[in-house]
Amino acid sequence: MAKAFSYVRFSSAKQADGSSLRRQNEAIQIWLAENPDVDMSPVRFEDLGLSGFKGKHKEEKNSFGRLLLAVDNGDIVKGDYVLVEAVDRLGREDLMTMNATITRIVDKGIKIVTLDDGLEYNTESLNGGLLIGLIGKFQQANNYSKQLSYRVKGSWNDRKALAKEGEPVKMRTPFWLSPNFELIDEYADILKQIYEWYLLGDGQRRIQQRLTSSWPHLFGDGKRDVWKFGLKNNKSKMVNPGTVKKWLSNPMAIGQWGAIPNVYPSAIEQDLYYRVQNAVKKKIKRASKPRSYFIGGLAKCRCGSNLTFVRDQKGKGELPNVNSRCTRRGRNPKLCDNSKTLPAVVVQQVINEVLHFGYSKLIINDNEKASKKELIVIEGKIIETKDSIDLFFNLLKSMNKKSIYSLEKIQQELEEKEMKLQELMTEKEDVMDALGTSALLSKEVVSLFEGKSFDDNPVEMNRLLQQINFEVRCDGSSIKYNLDGQEIEYKYLGFERAKTGKHANSYVVLNKFADVVIAIPRNQELKEIDQNLL
Repeated sequence: MAKAFSYVRFSSAKQADGSSLRRQNEAIQIWLAENPDVDMSPVRFEDLGLSGFKGKHKEEKNSFGRLLLAVDNGDIVKGDYVLVEAVDRLGREDLMTMNATITRIVDKGIKIVTLDDGLEYNTESLNGGLLIGLIGKFQQANNYSKQLSYRVKGSWNDRKALAKEGEPVKMRTPFWLSPNFELIDEYADILKQIYEWYLLGDGQRRIQQRLTSSWPHLFGDGKRDVWKFGLKNNKSKMVNPGTVKKWLSNPMAIGQWGAIPNVYPSAIEQDLYYRVQNAVKKKIKRASKPRSYFIGGLAKCRCGSNLTFVRDQKGKGELPNVNSRCTRRGRNPKLCDNSKTLPAVVVQQVINEVLHFGYSKLIINDNEKASKKELIVIEGKIIETKDSIDLFFNLLKSMNKKSIYSLEKIQQELEEKEMKLQELMTEKEDVMDALGTSALLSKEVVSLFEGKSFDDNPVEMNRLLQQINFEVRCDGSSIKYNLDGQEIEYKYLGFERAKTGKHANSYVVLNKFADVVIAIPRNQELKEIDQNLL
């Protein structure tokens, strides 16, 4: 029995939510009902959201390319059918290219059925007169795509010219801008908070949860069926982690349309925006979340892995011990040879003793703030420019050499980007010379730190310390803190079980730097994290 193979394609991903896919599938079912002697193959070929204008759908990684390969390999054989809604589903390329594509199929004795008009194309019907009509359809489909491409390019160029003149480009605005492109101050503050949360270690899902918790009247209560925006003039149906991800990378946050500056009012400062872009691209380290104890993420094994804190329940009536262990070794003992466990209260005591060194790193003068802010912006623009150069270079390599105008245009853009990169690199060197080697932190992180104490919000304080790379390293019985190249070392001597005496029922630690012995009571409180703060 002959088999039918369906091919479905539409050009825009937006059509997935429309009627195109449903319409094409319904037409296939109707044809099958009218042709019961043909068996439908379970193999389906679908290119959803892929244009047929430039032939990308014919690449072997895409479905139509695999269909053609199946024809060539004999998986689709003489007498079989290829079902498509219309001829233009097979492509919208130029006349000669489309003719070659159709010939490649029908020369194998395979029939192409266009479901919109019920026509069947094979060698006999094409030689019998259908070829003339088919040529007209090819030409019509190709002309339509050319005109559409021309209109889109023209619209893009017009908008680009307006943006360069500082005119807002008409488009759907993000939540912090009104339909008239005016900044909504209340929402700009929320956007800034979103960026700061991300820098301090919150992921997109956690940020979405914070939004629904802090502003339920705007973002709903977090349940999927009521994630409706209460934001002014906003038409979005829901806010979810994917939405947060888009906000974190939207250049409109700093007033840009693409790479063109000063098109819209800025909602956040540039240095905050570029710090987040670097974090998204893994260029800088973000804080990890302390899950149970304040010292989580601040105490590390000598191998660089965070320490895990494990509660060991003792006998009836006894207080539980909390010990630290290498997380990496816990996963696989072959990855780290540090088998030593240390009481968590000992690690906490050492961190408390060197904590003031971490605090001092957060104190920077106003001139350094301005210079650091400028440096962050420059480095962010350097990354953007390098990405643009890579894009234009790859585009240049893929261009048709016959397209002289396009090649010249791309080459010109590439040269301009390379000149801009050189200017930015020179600018960066100047700022670096002015900064010297001072320890710096962005204005946003410092403002979060100012006026806060250890007990105000230990989660936030923990993340601030991680942002400046504050940490102690545990190596066997030693706990070390590196202060600008100088090592401050503590050594855990063990637990004194005696009931009386100076160190009775205490953990004993030697501060080797100051040559002082410290006794930590067995029942010393371990600073836990309020789970409501996470």
